[in-house]
Amino acid sequence: MDILLDIFSSVGYIFLGIIGLILLYFSFKYIVFITIDLFCIIVSFPFYLLMHPVRLITNPIKFFKYLLGRGPMLGEKFWNEEIKEITQKDKERYAERWNKLTPEEKAEAKAFSKAMREWDEEIDPRNREYVASEGQYIGKDIWGNDIDKDKINRILHY
Repeated sequence: MDILLDIFSSVGYIFLGIIGLILLYFSFKYIVFITIDLFCIIVSFPFYLLMHPVRLITNPIKFFKYLLGRGPMLGEKFWNEEIKEITQKDKERYAERWNKLTPEEKAEAKAFSKAMREWDEEIDPRNREYVASEGQYIGKDIWGNDIDKDKINRILHY
């Protein structure tokens, strides 16, 4: 019976050690994140103040909100929330405008959109990334240069 209790106590200490290491990891992780954020905010504060003195006077809450958004960890969360809010407002605004249109105006807008897509395909069918019927053209790179299969084969089999 004593051996069984010793085994259970040893296993319990091992689990407590694992839990302690996990807590230590997360506490150090957030301490490092906060330190980096504070450093970035302190360094960018004078420059941000020089660029936006009017915002500080007219809307100090927005000024400090955007200043805290300069930190890499806090800023990531802040800008993601900001983008979500903006896109939600835009979706609501577009839905509201679309609902105000009459059925004739909706049909006209759809026809115009379809005509623009057809015109785009007619003028320059290579501005989208697709493989043409010859199988040669693939698309454009980030600088706007054409990419074809020969170029890719030369790069891959260099």
